Amino acid sequence: MSKTPVIGSVVWYYPHGMEPDPQPNDQPLCAFITRVTADSTAKPTKDADGETVKPSKETRVNLHVLGGSGGTAYGRADVLLLQDEKTSPDDRYAQWPEDAPARAKADEAHRKHLADAEAARVKAEEVKAKKLADA
Repeated sequence: MSKTPVIGSVVWYYPHGMEPDPQPNDQPLCAFITRVTADSTAKPTKDADGETVKPSKETRVNLHVLGGSGGTAYGRADVLLLQDEKTSPDDRYAQWPEDAPARAKADEAHRKHLADAEAARVKAEEVKAKKLADA
C-alpha cells in the first residue's frame, strides 16, 4: 500500500556518493519532505484540453536532510521516494520509516484516548452543573 507524500512528512534518506555529512554503516539520515515533485500515488487528472493526465510512475521529492555525526542540515532535490519496492536503487533514495504503520496506529489510539478523556470530563462537568442547578 502506497502512502501519499505530503510536505513535512519524515522519511529516511539513504545518500549515495559524496554527502556533506556521511553516515557510518550506510545508516539512513532523517529527512523532511519539502516538496513533492512527482507523485505516483496521485489520481489521474484532466489538463486544460480535457485530456487525461496520468500520474508519474515514480514518486520524487525534495528533502531537507538532517546530517549525522556533524549535524549538518542540507537540501536534496528530486530524490526517489520508494513506496512498496523491496529493493533499493543504485542511487540516493528515500523511504518511509519501517515503523510508520505502527506509529500511525499508536497515534490514532492516543487521539482516541484523548477524545474519550475529554468526553468524560465534559460529562462530569454537565453532571456537576445539573446537581448545582437542582440544589
